[in-house]
Amino acid sequence: MYNNNNTTSDNLMLIKHSGAINISNNLNATQRKGWNALLYRAFPNLSTTREYECLLSDIRIDSGYKNKNLNDFKQLIRDMQGMIVEGDLFNKSDEDWRSTQILGDVAFTRNGMIRWSYSESLRTLLANPKVYARLNMIIQRELNGKFAIPLWECLVDQLGSRRVSATVKLTVELARKIFPVAKNQYKQFKDFKRYVIEKAVDEINKSSDIEIKEVRYKRAGRSIGEIHFDVIRRKTELITSSPITENISITERLEKEFGFNKKQIEEVIKTTKDSHPGDYETYLIKAMDYVHIKNKSNGVESTVGAYLSGVLKNGFNTGGELDKPRQEKEAEEHNEKKQLIAFHKHRQNIMLEIYSRLSKKEKDKLISDFYNQASATDKVSINAGGFENKDQHLLRAFNHYKLKTLLTRPVDTDINVFTNETDL
Repeated sequence: MYNNNNTTSDNLMLIKHSGAINISNNLNATQRKGWNALLYRAFPNLSTTREYECLLSDIRIDSGYKNKNLNDFKQLIRDMQGMIVEGDLFNKSDEDWRSTQILGDVAFTRNGMIRWSYSESLRTLLANPKVYARLNMIIQRELNGKFAIPLWECLVDQLGSRRVSATVKLTVELARKIFPVAKNQYKQFKDFKRYVIEKAVDEINKSSDIEIKEVRYKRAGRSIGEIHFDVIRRKTELITSSPITENISITERLEKEFGFNKKQIEEVIKTTKDSHPGDYETYLIKAMDYVHIKNKSNGVESTVGAYLSGVLKNGFNTGGELDKPRQEKEAEEHNEKKQLIAFHKHRQNIMLEIYSRLSKKEKDKLISDFYNQASATDKVSINAGGFENKDQHLLRAFNHYKLKTLLTRPVDTDINVFTNETDL
């Protein structure tokens, strides 16, 4: 069994078979990153060993998986085990490529380890790639979109290891296979372009080691036939170089690199032990290396100590100033939810007030009108005394009808008008 838990001097590059990159699949972003993390840990001994083992926390860190619920992670693995892939869509290699399960047997041990395997045919192909790409595992953590990751892998693969620029040409049919898009999704190309291609390009340009300078669309008759990506490689020495820390203790690093005093160091170690019992040193070293690399690539706007504290508290990609966009987005979503709740409460109150002022004749007319447009199920309920018996489904349907019928002012029907006229 292969056990790889020593990654201090690792260059954090995954050697991945081109055929495993250009696959037709329905892997989402989390599953693809998880599969890459498993392959990254297994690769050094793929040709000699059939089963692999490492700390479960290492896979979580390598894939940027922040959810601490073990059952959710097990479900993620189960979903991956059930997936079948077929590839090399570019036919770059001269090897036979077949349809196969993406993951074999998986076990979670009681001492915090994960053990896994691949099918024999897949293991053989992955172990001896004639054509492959070098994928930076740190960049992978930065990418979170389910469309950005497969496009990034595809473009890095097509760019190769020596070229600094290239034009990658994909037919629309091929692009739809590479992206995890269902057959009934984004049938109109304008939607595919807006919600898939443009989103992936924006994230890649913002967070990766390549830049897509231009995307060009070539027509085949009256429709779009090809998509051309003009790609350049960014300078990545600062991103991919790991700090030299083999002979420096954790305590020394916290003091010299991050400016922590003795009391702060004790608190950092205690907090990390509590959150990662049994393997806190591995997690803390990875966190420090992560911040070190971020700082060298000008990705830390606060102090490195404050950024490290944010990472240890909230997980990777959540430290210091870089978190502001996420915090602003969450604040905006919270405010929108607050406005929506206030709007619905306002509508309900206004409707009840109007309804209370109606005469009995007007109320009977409202019920009669509701009956005439009601569904067959609601009519049966009304005839069976649903109002008197307080049938909850019927009451909800009638409540919705009253809102639609009695409310006519824009402030009661349009949330934008309500928000502009109300100081929340």
